Amino acid sequence: MTLLAAVIVVVTLIVMTTGRQPAVLALICALVVAGLAGIATPAQLFGGLSNGGVITIAAMLVIAKGVRHTGVITRVTYRLLAGVQSSGQVLRRLVPPVGIVSALINTTRSWPC
Repeated sequence: MTLLAAVIVVVTLIVMTTGRQPAVLALICALVVAGLAGIATPAQLFGGLSNGGVITIAAMLVIAKGVRHTGVITRVTYRLLAGVQSSGQVLRRLVPPVGIVSALINTTRSWPC
């Protein structure tokens, strides 16, 4: 059983990293195969989805997709890097906003769900 579980994890990671199939499809297939193989009960397999950390990450992914889709990142990056002549200037312009956003994202782990 342990070897089968390891194979499921490795195959799922390979499918997800190659990008040939959507990550959600790879994860659903892994759950179905694990359930059919009797590795765990369906309640155990899907129980982790109600974890607060998983819900927080899922919400952040939805927000990130929306931000990316609207083009906000492109516009902000263009404004930050307009007229840049050297890599030193790039660092001086990007480090403060990236640091602030990173600090805000790191605090989301402690939010109660």
